[in-house]
Order: sequence, then C-alpha cells, then structure tokens
Amino acid sequence: MADDKTSQQDLQEMLAQLQYLQNVYTQRYDILNEQIATYNIAKEAVLRNIEMIDRSGSMDNKTILLNADGGVYIEAGIKKLDKMITYVGASYLVEKPLAEAKDFLQSTLKGGDAAVSKLIDEKRKVEKELFDISYKLAAIRQG
Repeated sequence: MADDKTSQQDLQEMLAQLQYLQNVYTQRYDILNEQIATYNIAKEAVLRNIEMIDRSGSMDNKTILLNADGGVYIEAGIKKLDKMITYVGASYLVEKPLAEAKDFLQSTLKGGDAAVSKLIDEKRKVEKELFDISYKLAAIRQG
C-alpha cells in the first residue's frame, strides 16, 4: 500500500515537473517566434533601403512626400541623392555615400541572417523538447 502511495506521489511530481517544463519551453518558443518575426520586419526595411539606393538615380530632381507621423506629410524636393544617414547601432547614425551605405546594409543583412539562423535552430530544438514533453505528459495521463 505504501508503494502505491509513493508511486502515485512520484507520478504527481513527475507530472508537475513536466507541466512546468512545458510552460518554460512554450514561453521560450514564443519569445523565439517574436525575435524571428522582429528580425524579418527589420530585414524587409533594410531590403527596401537597398532597393531605394539602387533606384536613387531616378530620384534626382524629383518631389517626394516625407512622412512626419500622425498622418502629416511634407512635400520635399530632392536635388541629387548622393548620401544616406545610416543607423550603425548603439543609437548612432552615420552619414555615408550611397555605395558605402549599400555595402554596410548588405553586410548587416548577412550578419542578421546568420543570427536568425541560430534562432531558427534553437526554435527547432525547443519544438523537439515540447514534443517530447507532450508525449511524456500524454503517457502519464493515460496511465
């Protein structure tokens, strides 16, 4: 009788541990998904900037609308687009010639792709752990 009570208690402890781990891994999985999604949004913005640099010659002597936020736009004229102010990290902006800015943005993409690849690998590992935990939880619940 004592063995049944002990084994029942062991099962309850194991169930509690697995549920805890499932919560931890689920939170980690959600965080990884958010980080990957955030990177993809940033990557799209960088790709748009690279495309703008590639089309910069067609913007000479043109009028554009600048978004001033809150639904307000400012009409501005571009004489010649030959420099770009680029965010380089740690809240610093640097003025660069277009070719240099494009190179910088492309190297930023490569570094970001390598970093997000690591996040995707980690996400796969977390998915596997979650699957294993779910399988163990189902086995315990089925008795």
